[in-house]
Amino acid sequence: QVRVAIIGDGSERERLEKDCDRFGVRDRVIFVGSLYDEKAIAGWCTNAVACLFPGNAGLGLLHAFGYGVPVIVSDGGQTPEIEAVVSGKNGLVYTDGDAISLAQQMAKILGNPEQRERMARAAELEVQEGGFTLEGMVSAMENAVKSVVSNARGRS
Repeated sequence: QVRVAIIGDGSERERLEKDCDRFGVRDRVIFVGSLYDEKAIAGWCTNAVACLFPGNAGLGLLHAFGYGVPVIVSDGGQTPEIEAVVSGKNGLVYTDGDAISLAQQMAKILGNPEQRERMARAAELEVQEGGFTLEGMVSAMENAVKSVVSNARGRS
C-alpha cells in the first residue's frame, strides 16, 4: 500500500530503477528527478506522510518540516540542520548504513497514524518556533558575522 516518490537525481538512479524491477515494486516507486520549483515540491510534500533522507538531509529537512512532514534521517554525517530533529517528536533517526534500522523506523512512522500526526504538527512548529524561519536564519548569520568581525578586531 506504500507508494514511494524519489525526488532527486544522480548516479544511483539507474541501479535503483533496476532494483525496483528486480524486487517487483516498480509500480509503487516514482522517480521524479530533480526538482527546484517550489510549487512542484509543494505538491509532493503536502501529499507525503514522511520524508526519508537516506544521506545528508541538508535544507531539505527544514523544507519538509515547513510543510508539516516528519522526517526519517540517518545518524551519520549530517549538516547542521540535523539539530532540528528530535527523534520521536518531529522525526525518526535510523542507524546509518543499517537497512534493518531504516526499515524499523519506516514501519514505525507508517504504522502509527496518531504518532505520525503528532510528529507532523511538531515538525511544522519546529520551523515556526525553532528559529528556522528566513528571518531567524538571517539573524543567526548576521550574529555569526558580527562575532567573527568582533573577534578579528580583538586580535589586532
